Amino acid sequence: MKFLIGILFVLIFLTVVLYLLVVRLVAKIFLNIAITTARESSPEFPGEHVSFKTRDGLTLEGYFINGKRSRGKTVVFCHEVGAGWGSWHKYASFLPGAGYNLFSFDFRGHGATAGTNGYSPNQWISPYEIEDIIGAVEYLRARPEVDKNNISFFGISRGAGAAVCAAYEIKGIRAIIADSAFSTYETLIDYILRWTSIYLPFKRLPHWLNYMLAVHGMWLASFKIGHALPRMEKYLRKLDSVPVFFIHGDRDNYIPPDQAKRLYNMALEPKKLWIIAKARHNESVLVKPEQYREQILSFLNTYMD
Repeated sequence: MKFLIGILFVLIFLTVVLYLLVVRLVAKIFLNIAITTARESSPEFPGEHVSFKTRDGLTLEGYFINGKRSRGKTVVFCHEVGAGWGSWHKYASFLPGAGYNLFSFDFRGHGATAGTNGYSPNQWISPYEIEDIIGAVEYLRARPEVDKNNISFFGISRGAGAAVCAAYEIKGIRAIIADSAFSTYETLIDYILRWTSIYLPFKRLPHWLNYMLAVHGMWLASFKIGHALPRMEKYLRKLDSVPVFFIHGDRDNYIPPDQAKRLYNMALEPKKLWIIAKARHNESVLVKPEQYREQILSFLNTYMD
């Protein structure tokens, strides 16, 4: 009996060690994934360079553009990691002429705030991006040209996920456009499913084990980088009466379009999903430029006064 108990103990010990090693591998893969782009500049466009403070005291820079006949309707553009405030023109150049004020800003770790407070931004949503968006909205709501009750978000990739999280925290946001949005947890699950057969002698792991590996992998990654990793889908499920428009390319090699469908299914009504054929990550605007403009304006015109 003692021999059997000893064997059982060894097996349990080896199983725990193996699990911890796999969690460490998951965290390592997670932290080495790169979904970023080069900083983009904006062409000359009538507007105002501004600065504003976040609740934790950081000064960020942005650009405010008065829209023609906007009546205070304002869209906050949330750029993808690496791109900077200037990328607004690539995705949203049509908004000022269509009756919307537009405000684009640099998330911390970009532009003048590069390397601030030791924070090094990566492709995953952090509490810092949420704070930056909250700071942007607080600044805008104090401007006379802005209707504080008629503000929407337009986010790209990480910026889209951060916008969803911030919309839950702020309250009163009218609508969200989420282009190439992703959930940190859902993305990690996708990568575990994709790489299980590469790194482990199994073709598939049970769902409960994938869940545990993703959760514990995120915990370890959070510990290593020194900040939390918000799960966007938790915020999304609680966003009551905030319309969300999901846009995603069907050839996205970073974030599979199936994740966009899962996020769409998690969201409360009203919501909309548009999957663009032949578009890769953040490329929907390049593949279908006219339809992109029309779809976004239709969505905003429906849900903003």
